[in-house]
Amino acid sequence: MTTLILIGGLLAVFLGIFLALTAIGVFTNEARGVSKSLAVIEAFTAAPSELRQELAPSSSPVSVSGRITDPQGRGIKSANLSVRDINTGAIYYATTTSFGYYTFEGLLTTHFFELTASSKRYVFMPDSRTFTLSDNLAGVDFVGNTGR
Repeated sequence: MTTLILIGGLLAVFLGIFLALTAIGVFTNEARGVSKSLAVIEAFTAAPSELRQELAPSSSPVSVSGRITDPQGRGIKSANLSVRDINTGAIYYATTTSFGYYTFEGLLTTHFFELTASSKRYVFMPDSRTFTLSDNLAGVDFVGNTGR
């Protein structure tokens, strides 16, 4: 998907350059004057900054996943997790599967998050993690102790 967006962006830039060059007569039989040569130089020097704007980082949806286990490595069923988007204040909730797995989907890149785990039967030390997402994040695991 990213490759298609990149190719589409490059095609748009080159189409813009081609149209600009056609408009000033570079691809016709018209005589090229000094002003036309300067316009060609300006068209080519403007392209890299336009390209940089199109490829600037943007917020896109990604996921965070992991597993919650006891000290013996067995998955903890029905543990609760929350992830808070520090940028917006939004809070999302998840519950682990019978094998202790969880996933949060639709989180935005470039945002700062705090992920917290809790359970009625287990204590997690530490019970939270903080991170900024740039891509999908897997393996954010927690180990719970009974505290006894």
